[in-house]
Amino acid sequence: MGGVGLEYVLPVGHYLGPVHPAADSPPTHHAVRVGRTPARLTDQDQLDVWLLAHGVPSEVGDRPWSRETLLKAASETGVGTAETAFTDLLARGLLIEASPDATDVLSPVRHHRLLPLLVGLGTGPGEPLDVIGVPGLLIALKAEPRVFELWEWGHRWPDLWSAWQALSLDERDGLRAVQTLIAHGAAYLDVVP
Repeated sequence: MGGVGLEYVLPVGHYLGPVHPAADSPPTHHAVRVGRTPARLTDQDQLDVWLLAHGVPSEVGDRPWSRETLLKAASETGVGTAETAFTDLLARGLLIEASPDATDVLSPVRHHRLLPLLVGLGTGPGEPLDVIGVPGLLIALKAEPRVFELWEWGHRWPDLWSAWQALSLDERDGLRAVQTLIAHGAAYLDVVP
């Protein structure tokens, strides 16, 4: 799946950090775990585009974080070869594109699953929303009930589509929830084993 016009761009994998061959040397690459295999991001533009694919928390949720939005953000932050990096990451499976209106919406969501990060912190005083974060340190997201439910239970199904069906989420709400969780660092996408 790929191409202009698809509404959602989502990163695949869990960032493991820079890899230094020796303690006092610069990193040779950055590692992203996809399944059981670490993928290498060998240049800064690849890393920047992959990180930008997570979205900006204040800008996702109400509107999709798309290829166009990502490339605009990359341009504004000085990523020189963003389009080339985007195409490479898409081809390597480190990015996916999806649209709830596309006829092949099932393709990416049947091959990926959502894995939670961080900790559920309950609801705050007088707050109707569940909080996800790090106890005593960080509130990453005050999640709407459907978003929290996907974060809490989505990993129990073999793929995103199955989770959405079990939790009664349609494609648009499912993609919005996934993007919100990823943008706030509360979850990541991985390939189906």
